[in-house]
Amino acid sequence: MDVMDGAIALTGRKSGVKRRNKVLLSGAIAIPVVLGVSASAYGSHYRSRALPGSTVVGMDVAGMTREQVAVALQQKADAVAIDLTLPDGTRSATLKDLGTTVDIETTVNRIFAANDTWISYAEALFGSRSIDVVTTTDRATFEAYLAGLGATYAKPATDAKVTLGKDKTTFEVAPAVAGRALEAPDLALVAQTAATTLTSATATAALVEQAPAVPTATGQEVASEANALVKATVRIKDGSNSYTPTAQDKASWVQIPAD
Repeated sequence: MDVMDGAIALTGRKSGVKRRNKVLLSGAIAIPVVLGVSASAYGSHYRSRALPGSTVVGMDVAGMTREQVAVALQQKADAVAIDLTLPDGTRSATLKDLGTTVDIETTVNRIFAANDTWISYAEALFGSRSIDVVTTTDRATFEAYLAGLGATYAKPATDAKVTLGKDKTTFEVAPAVAGRALEAPDLALVAQTAATTLTSATATAALVEQAPAVPTATGQEVASEANALVKATVRIKDGSNSYTPTAQDKASWVQIPAD
């Protein structure tokens, strides 16, 4: 090989190196550009959608809009039922019947709160995020439902009552009678749990005896005291005059407490 051929070969190698360097440089520039474009597209797509990995009580809401999440949550909430076992059968109640409400708006706001910080977009690519359902309870509605349900079975207790007998001299006792009421002590908790998990559940209501406020024994004590007053010897004197009241007179003077 002469000197000229060697120069040409050397020049060719240098040109090849320059071309490779340009290709490598172009690739190095292209990679961050591609990554930047992808990140921008990712952020733009999820700006108004639930981030990847977002779930609510096991329901995947990733990629859904606010409206879609709200509709899905409302449908699940409306489908929740509490099957209540009663003394003579069963009855199904909705969360609304029991005064329990799923706060859709607040729950959705919790889901989309992550969209306000860019770090959440990055974290969403490598992990999951479970959001709790927000609920509210109207105790008055719950009590009204339970009272209406129990009206069929309820029987108010009757207190013992002391009255003056037909002879107008003896106090008698009408005995007390126990009542009954329908109670479901776990129903409120069951409804709350069903709402927070958006799953149907069961509960049991049972009849519970209600004791009277004034039992028969108390009435008998009052009647005995009243009859003792009637039997007591009483003489009323007014100067030189005196008067001995009859049993009916003394019975009419006895006041029986109302309760």
